[in-house]
Amino acid sequence: MAGSNEHRGYNTNMKSESWCPIKSFETLYEVSDLGRVRSLPRMTPHGIRGGVILKRRADGIDGRPKVGLYKDAVRTDRKVHLLVLETFKGMRPSSHHQACHNDGDIHNNRLDNLRWDTRVANHADSVRHGTAVPPKPIFKLTPEQAREVSRRRNAGEECLPIARDFGITRQHVGVLARRLQL
Repeated sequence: MAGSNEHRGYNTNMKSESWCPIKSFETLYEVSDLGRVRSLPRMTPHGIRGGVILKRRADGIDGRPKVGLYKDAVRTDRKVHLLVLETFKGMRPSSHHQACHNDGDIHNNRLDNLRWDTRVANHADSVRHGTAVPPKPIFKLTPEQAREVSRRRNAGEECLPIARDFGITRQHVGVLARRLQL
């Protein structure tokens, strides 16, 4: 299964990977066209730091990979797909544009899988990929269902699978989890 991890952002061919500095963090971090983020080696009061690929964590709301970038002892969490697009394609063209994954896989943050496009086009992609969240339900959840939504979210499960199971939005999952903390 050679290359099976490529879409997850793991580089299997170092010669083809391009790195560019991240805006506002130019001397500290770079992002690659394969969706990897690295810190640059630098001298600190504690010696040389950096020079490593950053570990990605899933965002708690939508599960998209993010990294923590530090500057002047302040941490800024940034989603990897946005870093790739902003660095290689430029800033979001307008407030009406979103970052779109061509294949529907939020973990595939390679430049050739990302584009800026409209909300309508992004939704059409999600319908085509089968990742669209159903519209807001016309019925209310039972108290037992609401408690189950809250229990699952507070146990660490991502919002999207819960939303699909109950026919509600990801935002509704988050609201229930905060209101009904068990």
